[in-house]
Amino acid sequence: VAMINSTNLTFIQNFTGEQMASYFGYSVAVSDLNGDGTDDIMVGAPLYMERETETKPREVGRVYLYLQLAPLTFSTPVALNGTYTFGRFGSAVAPLGDINQDGFNDVAVGCPFGGEDHGGRVLIFNGNRDVSTKALTLSQELRAARSSGGSLAGYGFTLRGGHDLDRNEYPDLIVGAFGASEVSVYRSRAVVSVEATLTLTPRILNPDDRQCFLPQTENRVTCLKVD
Repeated sequence: VAMINSTNLTFIQNFTGEQMASYFGYSVAVSDLNGDGTDDIMVGAPLYMERETETKPREVGRVYLYLQLAPLTFSTPVALNGTYTFGRFGSAVAPLGDINQDGFNDVAVGCPFGGEDHGGRVLIFNGNRDVSTKALTLSQELRAARSSGGSLAGYGFTLRGGHDLDRNEYPDLIVGAFGASEVSVYRSRAVVSVEATLTLTPRILNPDDRQCFLPQTENRVTCLKVD
């Protein structure tokens, strides 16, 4: 993968893959994933093979994340491996913007032949401040939906994100499925998480401590306060 100066078309920097025929550079995306104000680079290698044993490689695909430490100075890549054999993880990489509104940009990675049915998956990774040590956090795995013509074969072959299509201030995602000639549009929205707490006073109930009266009677009973 070559970085080129757009003003004079000179080469600035090259990124080289580590495995022959891994299709390193098949997909490339740029986004600030650790919130340091500088752009980072993601490079897909969908035919990357990892070795279960010395004689048994397994094609899972890989995405390399190069963090920009200073202007045009990049870290040793952080690697994200696919989990589905022959899934072609990394065929598409798309910056999403900050879909969960935590202050860090997120990214979608296509795996167009992933899943038990090989219909395709799209994996959503959340950025964070410590990407160099914690890598990206997998937060969601999208499955191919059923279409009018059947299943969406090749789901995740193309991705586009980072645009707020419905103007709700959350960026949305478009997923292409070349096998069905259709796209799926995912509209991001706020998710409200509610945590309920119950406070009892006193915390330990003493049956001999009868300070309350039953309504419309003079019978003393044990009671407690619930907040």
